[in-house]
Amino acid sequence: MPVVHSSVISDPSRVASALRATRVMPGLALPLDGIAALVARLLHTPIGAVSVISGDFDECVGAYGLPAPLPRHVPLHYSVCQYVVSAGQPLAVPDMGANVGLRDHPARRDVGVNSFAGVPLRDVAGQPVGALTVVDYVPRVWTSEELAVLGEVAALIGPIPSTTNEPDLGVLGDAQPGAAPPASTSAAVQADVRQGFIAALLDSMEVGVLAVDSTGRPVLFNRALRRIYDIDIDAPVTQAADLAERQASDLDQCGSIVDHTAVRRALAGEHVRGVEAAVHVPGRSPRTLLVNSEPIRAPDDRLLGAVSTVLDVTEARRLAQVRDAELRVASVLNQAHTVRQAAPAVVELVGALVQSGYAALWLVDPDQDVLVPAAHWTAPGTTMSDILPGRVTRSDAGPGRVWATGEPLYIPDLARSHDHAAGPARAFADACIERGLRSVVAMPLRNGDEILGVLTCMSASADSEAAHVAALISGIAGQIGAFLTRRRAADLAVQLNQARQDFITMVGHAVRTPLQSLTSYTELACDEPGLPPEARTLLQAVQRNAEALRRIVSDLLDLTALETSEDGIERTDVDVVTLIGEAVQAARPAADAVGTTLQARLPAHLPLLADGRRVRQLIDQLIDNAITYSPGGHVDIRASRTGNAVELRVADNGIGIPPDQRDRVFDRFFRADNVAHGGTPGAGLGLSLVRAITRAHCGSARIADHRGPGTTVIVRLPIGTDSRSIG
Repeated sequence: MPVVHSSVISDPSRVASALRATRVMPGLALPLDGIAALVARLLHTPIGAVSVISGDFDECVGAYGLPAPLPRHVPLHYSVCQYVVSAGQPLAVPDMGANVGLRDHPARRDVGVNSFAGVPLRDVAGQPVGALTVVDYVPRVWTSEELAVLGEVAALIGPIPSTTNEPDLGVLGDAQPGAAPPASTSAAVQADVRQGFIAALLDSMEVGVLAVDSTGRPVLFNRALRRIYDIDIDAPVTQAADLAERQASDLDQCGSIVDHTAVRRALAGEHVRGVEAAVHVPGRSPRTLLVNSEPIRAPDDRLLGAVSTVLDVTEARRLAQVRDAELRVASVLNQAHTVRQAAPAVVELVGALVQSGYAALWLVDPDQDVLVPAAHWTAPGTTMSDILPGRVTRSDAGPGRVWATGEPLYIPDLARSHDHAAGPARAFADACIERGLRSVVAMPLRNGDEILGVLTCMSASADSEAAHVAALISGIAGQIGAFLTRRRAADLAVQLNQARQDFITMVGHAVRTPLQSLTSYTELACDEPGLPPEARTLLQAVQRNAEALRRIVSDLLDLTALETSEDGIERTDVDVVTLIGEAVQAARPAADAVGTTLQARLPAHLPLLADGRRVRQLIDQLIDNAITYSPGGHVDIRASRTGNAVELRVADNGIGIPPDQRDRVFDRFFRADNVAHGGTPGAGLGLSLVRAITRAHCGSARIADHRGPGTTVIVRLPIGTDSRSIG
């Protein structure tokens, strides 16, 4: 809680220094009201004050936004600045109402202020004689950065001198607080102090500032503006303005920054906002500036001149340009099926956006191990067709080097390039130079470590501008590389799918028919009278294995037909209870053979709009799986209506599925480790077929959490015609 140390406030030495400050500060002709306004605007507060605490009063020698009830000369008990002077260091109070000692402060009670922050002002001996303070009507948190701003502005005021260093100090000593400077005070000294303060303040800003007098003659050209124009910091104002005059050109063809239409409009009394201008400093890339201009008027409304603030927005504009380019390229790529289809539009966009004379997209031909052009673009008036190669090898310069090394290439000047010192490379470089193309930027198109192609640009731009081009096309090259990678993956997926279809077709035609014949012949042979028992046993084994193989082939063909939608689902009204009853009866011989009991707990009826043949196939697969993996065990089959779906549960107490492999059991040919190593026969297609049939009906299938040994499979099928999947 801030307190007032009466020993500090009432210290005779400090009071004497403060009294001298109240007499000296008005005599220095510093723009103290302007300083108060400056800090208030910088920190977005309604009140700013430069105060001296002398005796029992707060002398406000500089003020901005001071409430009407308060005069500049107030009793000390109204002052909040006294707390800053008493502390002798920066002080911030975020909420006077939350502070027991300040809750009933007169300034809060009568004026409504609720928070303040300030830094002390000292004399040359280091005594705290006053404070630079900002005040707000609402509670607020004061940051260290805001206190630092107060400190920097207070430093511009500097230590308060004990005298004005004028010969007639006796007259000055009689001045009253807030009175005008005595006539004997030197006008030259006042002007020097004011000019020094303004120059220091403006040089500390990050925004460029130009001021002209009423005739348009430059009178101020601050450090930030000199940095923009690369002008010596010590050059006279008029010389700096002359240099800037020759280096700047307005984007809307209204002249240069110094001889600017915006400045002339301000001299005519207009308030000008947001004029864009371009600066071309030799040896540097062009800069884009945002200019505001305001007239400067005396209290009697005489026009004194104009001031322009200049903000360098080059990087912001370039970032926007990069984003716009990438969005446009993304749009082109999204509408294209192949990179060759997109290439002409992409290189045209690149060429136009970076204002290059030539742009090209090269793609790797893996069969011939060369780069071949996918598309070229040349600016109007530029011809490249007579010198462009039809293919590029890894040993060639330019794109070939980028392909070979995988590194971007930046050649600021072909005339000085070591890569083009002799041979065909030199001849190509000379031909480009004749066409006005001097700099080269080339970026690799990547898929990880693999180079898929190269994007190149050539232009006549300055060396420093080529770095901007490199940054721009780097992102576009990444987009094209990602597109190539996606297309390659998509093409590979198509090829793999086609290979799978071809394999399944081959199996269907080349395997199923012979198997059918083999099964028929062995069946006939087994029925042959007089067949020796040993031969009959062998033929029966052949028949069983041929039948098992035929079922695998049939399941594969069914699975492929369902996954590719070649076999449509024919929905009819079916009773799931009837289908389950038929499936259980058909499975009992197999269950009895391995000692497995089957139990079905079902309602009387369970209607469903579905493909009856496929649903029966699904039920058969689930029951067959449960019997196979729970020999001597128990299989429980349940069915019920749950919401808008029929839910089928088939549970067994067999060997179960390892928890970490449950997500994979529906994959084609997958068999859990405990099954594969246990010698249980199977091809890993049963649950894949269950999932395919379920998805064809827009349903879901999953392995449920299971207590104890065994497995529970849950299938849900929508009852009606709603084609949306249910989870």
